[in-house]
Amino acid sequence: MTKERVIEHISKNKVFSIIRNDEKFAPYDMARAMIDGGLTTLEISMDIPDAVEIIEKLKSEDILLGACSVITAQQVQNAIQAGAQFIDTPVLEMSVIRFSKGDAKVPLIVGASTANEAYESWKLNTLYTKIFPTKEMGGINYIAYMLHIMPFLRLIASSGVTLDDFTNYLDVGATGVSFGRFLYYGANDLKE
Repeated sequence: MTKERVIEHISKNKVFSIIRNDEKFAPYDMARAMIDGGLTTLEISMDIPDAVEIIEKLKSEDILLGACSVITAQQVQNAIQAGAQFIDTPVLEMSVIRFSKGDAKVPLIVGASTANEAYESWKLNTLYTKIFPTKEMGGINYIAYMLHIMPFLRLIASSGVTLDDFTNYLDVGATGVSFGRFLYYGANDLKE
């Protein structure tokens, strides 16, 4: 998928579902439940032991499928070969950035915590900057402040975003929000 199509999809849909290991539900089953529930942007965490296999199983779905928690160039390569359409790294890891933008030519979201890291991500011409962990860094006010001083940033709020406050992040200018456990925390079954 091209960079432009990824931007178009994220601009329209705004909500990411991050699939991680969970004690209660299998990651593939959680991903399947998110798709069945109407979510169209999923990220499979590369720290799941069978992440590559999950990406391969989901690549034919009509969704935007990414790999997150990517910290090595080898993980980028594995994720792309499996069918990931974008890469999400939690940190400014230059080997991941160089490989993603160079050999892999894949859209890249880079994690940042500070204003300096967010600015560096922008200077590297990454697709988006994911503020992580958003809540711990100051939540909605932090995103609003970052966009006040650097309105050119395309920020995604991640970690600590809840069903009760996610629209507030969008209202202050976040391009998107990502949910992990808040989409299924407390659910008794995947139909919930």
